[in-house]
Amino acid sequence: NGYLGAGAGGGAGGGGGPLVAAAAAAGAAGGFLTAEKLAAESAKELVEIAVPENLVGAILGKGGKTLVEYQELTGARIQISKKGEFLPGTRNRRVTITGSPAATQAAQYLISQRVTYEQGVRASNPQKVG
Repeated sequence: NGYLGAGAGGGAGGGGGPLVAAAAAAGAAGGFLTAEKLAAESAKELVEIAVPENLVGAILGKGGKTLVEYQELTGARIQISKKGEFLPGTRNRRVTITGSPAATQAAQYLISQRVTYEQGVRASNPQKVG
């Protein structure tokens, strides 16, 4: 009927900032999965990205809220390696994203945007030590 998923994501901008609002707007602009698209995208994809240890909290959010929000927005499953488990030779945690190609791409985009944003905030507001 063309209205599949209409109204989903309403209110997703609450506390999520412009990033979540942009993702919700992208969804409203035709990003909803129809039954045909869903069948075509049933192939599962696994993507791994590295996130600096000090920025994992920005992706998790308070009580894991941001991570859950990203999973709900994209339909992908996002897992972060345990504290102290780094990619070999780095201080980066492994973030594993699984789902349809569209879902993993969307989740990867949201995470990379969040990391970039947080790096910018921290660069312009250096924390005072001591």
